[in-house]
Amino acid sequence: MGDAFFLAGTCGKAPVVQGEKFWVYDPAGEMKAFGQIPNGIKTKVAHRKGEFEKPRGEWNTLELYTIGNSAVYVVNGKVVQVLRDLALAGHPSDKDPQPLSAGQLQLQCEGAEAYYRRVEIRPLTAYPAAIRTAAGFEP
Repeated sequence: MGDAFFLAGTCGKAPVVQGEKFWVYDPAGEMKAFGQIPNGIKTKVAHRKGEFEKPRGEWNTLELYTIGNSAVYVVNGKVVQVLRDLALAGHPSDKDPQPLSAGQLQLQCEGAEAYYRRVEIRPLTAYPAAIRTAAGFEP
């Protein structure tokens, strides 16, 4: 839980390290840009290495914070993904992507079955202090 898929012309940046198959979020990693590349292949940033999900049969708590054009994914209280400078290019050749600060949120996109309960959407104007610190944002 917590992978980022850049779809439909979206792009952004994340601190990452090279994993076996994908780039992997790492707070100490190198900041890299992601998004659709000219041949139309979407890019993926895998969540932080580690076991953050509860055992099978138990409910997980997922939080997605989006403020401006950044996002922080939290699984069971642990930050597993931080995205910055999110934008909508519309086309890979666009030189000036538009900041992505509104739109749809996708909770599930793979072929696996998923169940959700108690979904809440609340407006925020700032990241909670603990999330801001854990995500590496300036105070």
